Amino acid sequence: MSKEEIFMRKAISLAEKGRGTVSPNPMVGALVVKAGEIMSEGYHIAYGRGHAEVQALNGLSKKVKGVDLYITLEPCGHYGKTPPCLDLIKQYDFKNIFIGSKDPNPLMNGKSISRLRRSGYKVTTGVLSSDIKKQNESYFYYHKHKKPFVTMKAAVTLDGKIATKKGDSKWITSAASRKIAHKLRSENDAVMVGIGTILADDPLLTARGLKNGSNRRQPVRVIIDTNLRMPLGGKIVKTAKKHQTIIACSNSANTTKAKKLEKEGIELMRVPTKSKKVSLAQVMKILAAKNITSVLIEGGSSINGSALNAGIINKMILIYAPKVIGGDMISVVGGNGAKMLKDAKNLKISSVAYLNPDVMIEAYV
Repeated sequence: MSKEEIFMRKAISLAEKGRGTVSPNPMVGALVVKAGEIMSEGYHIAYGRGHAEVQALNGLSKKVKGVDLYITLEPCGHYGKTPPCLDLIKQYDFKNIFIGSKDPNPLMNGKSISRLRRSGYKVTTGVLSSDIKKQNESYFYYHKHKKPFVTMKAAVTLDGKIATKKGDSKWITSAASRKIAHKLRSENDAVMVGIGTILADDPLLTARGLKNGSNRRQPVRVIIDTNLRMPLGGKIVKTAKKHQTIIACSNSANTTKAKKLEKEGIELMRVPTKSKKVSLAQVMKILAAKNITSVLIEGGSSINGSALNAGIINKMILIYAPKVIGGDMISVVGGNGAKMLKDAKNLKISSVAYLNPDVMIEAYV
């Protein structure tokens, strides 16, 4: 590994500290290095707060010479929640600037790199770019496709069941594995379920029990409820004024019920239907317009099947417990399924982790 990769790896590690707090911005880390030693460092702490470059350059003399700057992602060159980092960088006489990857945001997309080079800086790009794109996969996907990156997560028995014949699903996996679900919620902009999950479990759908939990934003709760069956006395409605909640329903859903839900602080999202169900593809377009870059589907068999058929799922995280329920019970993905094996969805497994006693498999669709 080259020295440039060693320092960029450190910057990537710093950037990771911003997971769950910076979206819809990307995670970014930065280092100032002189003669092989790190002088200062920083990372984007939270959305609306100083970017990584600002943190790394804070307190650094503008007269310093012979220093290199490492940034995981192209510095911003436009005004947003904060001033352009590019203007700050150009106040320093850097010997070399190493940038891991271009920023896919159309406002950027190489513009800052070009401006730095035109100003006389020696800029090297593409250092560990694949690692940086993986770290910010939701951000890159959002700006390329104009829709959120969607992860489907489920707790499953070894025989592929998510509940018993009576609908009992608490708890298939261990307490340690369930903490992962809360972590995933905190790392995504939104968590989405179908009304069936609400009626069966009355969930809260918030991220709880995490270290530094007070620094993390709660995900937007999105419920797919075509005919507005949402119970007014459930946890979702009771906490809607505290936690942002969106219900996606049909254009013909009950107006009286809609007004009652809106009075409780819930945002109603009227969406066209497909086969008498809310179009999930349209839901994704509307969420993207709200700057939601990532969605975690944490529902049941029905919504998992609908999401897979709609082609909106990018990644699956399946946590298998060493249990067998048996029988013709509820499977993880509902719907009609593939008639022939050649029609089955082929996934690419990216990681397998042993959680003792459970096993977590991450795969891309």
